[in-house]
Amino acid sequence: MSPTIKEGTALKSASFKFILHVKHRTPIPLMSKFQGESLKQLMHEHHHRFFFAVNSYFCVIALIFGFFIQSSSYGLVLLPETAPNDPTTSTVIFDDPYTGMVLRTENRTVGTVAVSFPILTLDPQNHLYAQTGVESTLRLEGISFSPETLDLRVGLNWVHIFDEHFSLSLGISHESGHVMDNVIETELIPYNIGVDGFPIRLIYKPFANVEIGLHELVVIDAIPRSRELIGGLFFEYYPWTLPNHNGFYIQSDLYFPENPSIGLTTTEQIGYRYDTAHFVAGYHSGADLRLKHQLVLNSTSYFWYTGIRFEI
Repeated sequence: MSPTIKEGTALKSASFKFILHVKHRTPIPLMSKFQGESLKQLMHEHHHRFFFAVNSYFCVIALIFGFFIQSSSYGLVLLPETAPNDPTTSTVIFDDPYTGMVLRTENRTVGTVAVSFPILTLDPQNHLYAQTGVESTLRLEGISFSPETLDLRVGLNWVHIFDEHFSLSLGISHESGHVMDNVIETELIPYNIGVDGFPIRLIYKPFANVEIGLHELVVIDAIPRSRELIGGLFFEYYPWTLPNHNGFYIQSDLYFPENPSIGLTTTEQIGYRYDTAHFVAGYHSGADLRLKHQLVLNSTSYFWYTGIRFEI
């Protein structure tokens, strides 16, 4: 497993303590407090789970980079300046890498700082994207906001555009859920939450102004246990314009979330795009967006929202 943030106490804004969790109930400090047990001994005791996760990451990364290296004679470009934004993302999916703020009912606000950028381009049909983001839910108290949660996401995706109708995305990702000082549900503090998997997306455009997307995450490791296959379908309709053009659109997302005890979750949204800004409003019904609340407390959430999300 990759280093995660220790949560024996609530996260403090000024300092974090990083630990390595090779087993859920055995936090291993990376610095100073080995308590007489060597890293070699710990790796030997827990090597099965540790090396499965590490090998999964490196195998996928090696396959993706191997493909590009073998094809480098066809025009491989590192950190391209003219590559398009990832065509398989959607503003109706809260986990996707858009930066912005969404005001919602239930006295909450969701703030996100996230980015998706191309790191390799083979040709106009093949791109490799890196994604990273931080999402925080804040509780409104009078005229101030108190941060409750902090969810972290990183990933690597290879996107292949078959033609004007089909696009495919394959990759690897990690998501972890954390709570902050001001969380009401203090019983969440001791838990370590993380989901690693292989994201898959298939986009189909039956018409120039309609997109239908399959988005799935094949889980390879999760603490606590999650669904083995997370995801569903989203739909986008542009009544007076086309995708990636300024104008109004209508979106819907139906999916099964990380928690296997929570059923079908839906998000319905209308939006207006202006350049890289998306002004959105909608309704969410089902799984709590806060990962730790959802997986530990089986929390659901039903709210109206409005806000702005940017492509960066």
